[in-house]
Amino acid sequence: MVVIQDIGDRKHVEANLIDSEARYRAIFDSAVEAIAVIDSRGVIQSINPAAQRIFGYAPAELVGKNVSTLMPQRIAREHDAYLDRYRTTHNRAIIGIGREVEGMRKDGTALSIDLSVAEWERAGQTFFTGIMRDITPRREAEAALRASEERLRSLQNEYAHLARVNEMGEMAAAIAHEINQPLTAIVNNLNAGLYAGEKGFSPGAFEEAQEVMSAASAQALRAGEIVRRLREFVGKSTGERRVEAIDTLVDAASGLALIDAAANGIHIERVSAAKGVEVRVDTVQIQQVIVNLLRNAMDALMAAPDQHERRITIATGVLEASGAVQIRIADNGPGIPEELRTTVFEPFFTSKPKGMGMGLSVCRRLIEAHNGSIELEPADNCGAAFCLNLPQNGS
Repeated sequence: MVVIQDIGDRKHVEANLIDSEARYRAIFDSAVEAIAVIDSRGVIQSINPAAQRIFGYAPAELVGKNVSTLMPQRIAREHDAYLDRYRTTHNRAIIGIGREVEGMRKDGTALSIDLSVAEWERAGQTFFTGIMRDITPRREAEAALRASEERLRSLQNEYAHLARVNEMGEMAAAIAHEINQPLTAIVNNLNAGLYAGEKGFSPGAFEEAQEVMSAASAQALRAGEIVRRLREFVGKSTGERRVEAIDTLVDAASGLALIDAAANGIHIERVSAAKGVEVRVDTVQIQQVIVNLLRNAMDALMAAPDQHERRITIATGVLEASGAVQIRIADNGPGIPEELRTTVFEPFFTSKPKGMGMGLSVCRRLIEAHNGSIELEPADNCGAAFCLNLPQNGS
């Protein structure tokens, strides 16, 4: 008896399987990412050429070994326990999710891997396919970028510190004069006390001595306060930001910057519409900006004719549209020529004969580092006006 069976369908299925296997093998072998197939016990069934290139192992060195071979010891110890938990609970930590993990090359060096895992079954047995991308160069580049940014911040802080020192150098004569005043007053009061002592005891002598000693003490405190403000301003910023009332911040900086304003016939107008408003800032850096703008305003006014009224207006307020805190510093000097208005914030720009051009470019960097802005207002009839905008604390 002859039995004839049509096996065309089976041959067709076998052909499809061979074709599917060929396509899978082509993808597996040519993939840029490393691919490893493991069974439910973590034993490697196959790896592709990319895995060999990334980890440094030949396929024969890995097939049949536990996948923990590709992991640092501290992670390898936990991997089998993870597989046991997954078989019991089916709670997924990586499968179908993906995460960044640490791997280890054959030579013992570590690498960062972006890992995704898929689960599948064949003939009742569970397998896992891991696709691994070596992101070590990216992580190294990110670390180098962070180090570079930190170095840049350090250099910028040094640059800002040099600008503050330079500012104090330009104010040296005014500072010396301002400190000399209380020192002279102290000497005069002490001499008055000595003179009273030489007269011997007389009615009111004790009260007179008390009065001159109190006056000398007050002047000593005044000189000490000037020195304290100078030390704080010139000292290197720690970078720490703290909450400050905007009016307190502005008034402290104004007290230092305008140290010789009255002596030069400059009238100061202070307008506040920001009572109780606070900002979170590096105090030294923001005061540096305010001092720089006020000294620039004074320099501009000193270039004006003597009969010209010299006036600086310092205003604080809150912008209705954005809620930002604004500090506006305006003078009624000769102003800034139209052709220079677009370049005033560029490094090394200066209109001063002996200026270094560090001031306004540093000011802009410091304000922008606080997520704020600094602007030169459009020219009015005369003078110049700069507006500093800073985020309000809590905004």
